[in-house]
Amino acid sequence: MDTIYIFVILAFSMITDSESSMKSKSYTACYGNLGLVNYLQPSCPGDQKIIVMAVYALAKNKSTGCLQQHIGPIDPSCCLYDVKDCSVLYNSGPYRNYYEKCNGKSSCQIPVSWIDIPSHCNSSVYTERTNYMRMDYNCISDQAIDPCTDLTTSDSPAFFWNTGYPAEMTTTSTSCTCSIEMSCDTTVELTAIDLQLEYAVNCNQSITVTDSSSLSKFDCSNNNDFLPQVIYTSSGHFMTILFENNLGTTGGKFLIQVKGTNPTGEVTLSCGVSGLTVSSQNPSSLPTCPVEGDTTTNLPTNGQKNGVILGVVITLAVLLSIREILLLGHRQAFTWLDEWFDMTIQDIRDYEQRMHAETNEKNIAYT
Repeated sequence: MDTIYIFVILAFSMITDSESSMKSKSYTACYGNLGLVNYLQPSCPGDQKIIVMAVYALAKNKSTGCLQQHIGPIDPSCCLYDVKDCSVLYNSGPYRNYYEKCNGKSSCQIPVSWIDIPSHCNSSVYTERTNYMRMDYNCISDQAIDPCTDLTTSDSPAFFWNTGYPAEMTTTSTSCTCSIEMSCDTTVELTAIDLQLEYAVNCNQSITVTDSSSLSKFDCSNNNDFLPQVIYTSSGHFMTILFENNLGTTGGKFLIQVKGTNPTGEVTLSCGVSGLTVSSQNPSSLPTCPVEGDTTTNLPTNGQKNGVILGVVITLAVLLSIREILLLGHRQAFTWLDEWFDMTIQDIRDYEQRMHAETNEKNIAYT
């Protein structure tokens, strides 16, 4: 039974690792004239790069005693985010500097700015001007793909950007394709993190999405002016993305996020020669997936049933064994756990046989 206890530990470790593959980060700093302490200074470890998702200006409640401008020692709590603070997306004035200065860099430093608090914040409760800022960002490395490079990733979110980003494209004529495959339980969102496509006489750079029978084209008229925004949500489970650059000179850049709408769904992004022109998924398997408006209940596969049952068994075993360890002592607890597993495994086998028989009966009736 020792192997079962080890498996339980490994199972929980793998769950923790997969959930923490990429987490959003935040950096806050107060407005003032004390030097770097009044700068936003986000950073990423190793060779990872910053991707700015949003910048906010915030004001504290007057009752905190926090100053609008710090010219002396700073109370650290005045510069820390609190959900009760007055918050507004920083999208005016020199807001572009915060994205341009930091996107694609391993670290950056930029001074905190202030604005008058917006109308939705009560001026009798909050300071008249914002007194600190918060930058939300991600750190990416192997999640970023150059669409002209042969590479495949199953990370979600994943990112693709032009060669040399955050520098502009230097090739004068390029055409590259990526494909995205999704499991039947998810769609994907394409978010323009930084879309700065250039034009000469016309929009000479474009991104074209082909999704089932629909086609959507994005060019210089769709530039996001540094503010991340969703530009496309898939309707099927396979799509291709064509990048075309016919500018004829250096210019233009892009950084796009690919993210599954279902965190547990599978998303595969392939570019270069690894990109697909048609889905590798057998279409005959898709009817087993949930369909919007479908009133029938799809039966899980034997593998899915076993996985769910085993997960419940392991979770209950861990919780109950901890309880018994506390009440009975570890030797008695492990003896009890051995007996409990022996009984539970037999229950699983009996359940599998019943469900297999029921599935066969329903398949015969359907035929």
